[in-house]
Amino acid sequence: SVTTINGVYTYASPSHKRLGYDEKDLIGKNAFDLMHPDDKKKLLPLLGEYAKLQLEGLLKLQKEEHSRIVAFRTRDKKGEWHSMEAHASLIDLGDGNSISIVLVSRDVTENIRNNDLLRESEEKYRSIFESANDIIFVIDKKGKILDVNQKIKEIALYDKNELIGHNILSLTNILPRKTLTAIMINFGKRMLGINVGSYEVEMRSEERRVGK
Repeated sequence: SVTTINGVYTYASPSHKRLGYDEKDLIGKNAFDLMHPDDKKKLLPLLGEYAKLQLEGLLKLQKEEHSRIVAFRTRDKKGEWHSMEAHASLIDLGDGNSISIVLVSRDVTENIRNNDLLRESEEKYRSIFESANDIIFVIDKKGKILDVNQKIKEIALYDKNELIGHNILSLTNILPRKTLTAIMINFGKRMLGINVGSYEVEMRSEERRVGK
């Protein structure tokens, strides 16, 4: 879309139909009227900057690039809010006395919603992970320990940071041979997509490892 330096639509692309608007619905109207009040406050300084450029003359505009990535929420024709990301640039209309703002926008509402769901899921996982009654290791496909819950400290007296980054099969001073064998077999099964149920393993506590 293209607006005046004050935000009034002079051109609205067909993509606005996704928000329920035809071009005739927007031409002559101010884009800020559709914008969320909180976001409007954040973008007003940008308009002030652009207005200052116009006062200083178009020569500076021709010599320098003036563009920004801006994020805001806009209201569709049904009154629902959409999160938008736009590349805002100044252009010289060629009449010698005015400039306009070109906005190339995309709707990122679904991306933000998915990110929020992912964050909620991660927070829920973290809560379960840390409140579990058992020691839980998180390892990658090569057996590298990525994380351990705090239960490792309570049960076996190890600091999790002592273990993170090591390959679980290298912990021969912590895990008995029988346990390492079971882990290796079940790890291989999981890599082949075979479901492995829960199984018990033994671990030497820090006290036993150092001979206390």
